[in-house]
Amino acid sequence: EDLLELYEEYWLHQGFSTAQEQMQWHGKGEEIIKSFYEDDVKNRSEIIAVEREVLFPLGRHQIRGTIDRIDRRVGGEIEIIDYKTHWHKSSLEELSQNLQLRIYGLAAKESLALEPQWITLYYVAAGERLSVPYPQEGEEDIRDLLSRVGDWIASGVRFQPDTSFCPNCGFRDRCTNSIAKIKT
Repeated sequence: EDLLELYEEYWLHQGFSTAQEQMQWHGKGEEIIKSFYEDDVKNRSEIIAVEREVLFPLGRHQIRGTIDRIDRRVGGEIEIIDYKTHWHKSSLEELSQNLQLRIYGLAAKESLALEPQWITLYYVAAGERLSVPYPQEGEEDIRDLLSRVGDWIASGVRFQPDTSFCPNCGFRDRCTNSIAKIKT
């Protein structure tokens, strides 16, 4: 009840084409909240951190980011969770190679002295979570990549984003780099 009260309090009424569209999205949001809450109640993991900032040195650079959630599963294993609001789901193979989650796993080790055993994408809109064991092999490759990117940024070269994900991105209508500023 508290979640739904907060949802009502902070619901933004503007930005919709019609009142009917607003009601449809409001209803979808309410169902997503209920589903998320029910799933989280069933989950017996201990929440270690939410929106946890991580910072660690890597050569001449500082790596900084924010991990959505870190849990300790019932058996004591550490799980790194990233929430996604889009509908496109990764395969298990794609998830095991997910650069963002692999960086978060490395950051949890380096910044928080945690040893992640699981990485998870939680698709909030679909109410589904996808988990694979954290792939510890390749951590040195991740460090090398981060170092090269840090050197590249420090050189002053203008960043050119990969726009191939624009059609599936939830921020495409607000992103200055988007090539797909259309609403679906």
